[in-house]
Amino acid sequence: MSIFKANKKWLSVAQTAMSNAYNVQMEQRDIDFGRQLLSNIRQFRIEQASLQEAEATIGEAQVSYMVENFQSKSAISKQIEEGYTYYLLKDDDGIVGYVGICPKEEYLFLSKLYIRKEARGKGFASKALALVKDAAKENGLSRIQLTVNKGNTNSIEIYRNWGFETIDSVVTDIGKGFVMDDYVMELVLNT
Repeated sequence: MSIFKANKKWLSVAQTAMSNAYNVQMEQRDIDFGRQLLSNIRQFRIEQASLQEAEATIGEAQVSYMVENFQSKSAISKQIEEGYTYYLLKDDDGIVGYVGICPKEEYLFLSKLYIRKEARGKGFASKALALVKDAAKENGLSRIQLTVNKGNTNSIEIYRNWGFETIDSVVTDIGKGFVMDDYVMELVLNT
């Protein structure tokens, strides 16, 4: 599995390269990665959410709103500017998933972890979690936190199997009359 990283530094270089190609040199694979990440996020997110299950849990209108506001090109770019890092996971057949993380003061926030349906059960999610654990340690953090919809029982079970524990229950107003009704889960790393 290949892993490509997009963070604030990468975004700055990419934006500079795109606006002034004569002064900044980027490797073609980095440019290709950026295009793949930002152009495939929306389609990827819909696929990974098991759209029908998500719509049954939170409704079609909220799924569409969340995809546009949290998974669009502009939303991902803004998140990177705010300190998020995205990892695009690839194998010989192409993109298999992606991970989004953001270091906070006391923990690493795991914002997104998506694996394509056809790539599941092949160890990619476990490799992605290992990547997240390494990122937490590199940032001097001993905990990883995430939020997961209370109705997303499959993901909750996977997180529990990985050692995450539910530490809180939150309802977050995300605008337009929609809320996210989530569990906050946490993994304490062995140091």
